[in-house]
Amino acid sequence: MKLYSREWLQGSLRVQNDAAERGVWTDFLALGNESRNRGVIQANDETPYPHHYLAALLNIPLELLDHCIKKFTEQDRIAENSHGILITNFSYWQGLDTRRRGRPSKQSRERPEPTEEQKLTTVYQNRLAVAKMEKKQELGRPLTAKESVELREKIRGEIYE
Repeated sequence: MKLYSREWLQGSLRVQNDAAERGVWTDFLALGNESRNRGVIQANDETPYPHHYLAALLNIPLELLDHCIKKFTEQDRIAENSHGILITNFSYWQGLDTRRRGRPSKQSRERPEPTEEQKLTTVYQNRLAVAKMEKKQELGRPLTAKESVELREKIRGEIYE
């Protein structure tokens, strides 16, 4: 499930809905994404979830769920029928049309091959992270600043020399 930060922070959804309503909306998107029929919140192909079940599943009051369903229907974000709750324009909300305004997708951008220095830096960072985690577990406490410096020097020596 994709969330584009600019649209999320500056879009109409933020202006038209309060924080609780936006929380329910993101839960709806997640449920629609997990559904066998993507974009439809339902128990199975023919059976909608009862509202009390959805409220319990989302850990929200039933009144909030009913309020959001009414409001999202008025905003044409959803449509409810005897089969479930349909998220209108689901592919837009899920970012399934991989276009990003004026920006090529990550897959289409050419990336230069990393230099040897970049590769070594990545190896160093990964080994250091693992070594810190192992040392912390061994000691049963966080590392002191001195222990962190000693560990960095040890790993650096193993990789760069």
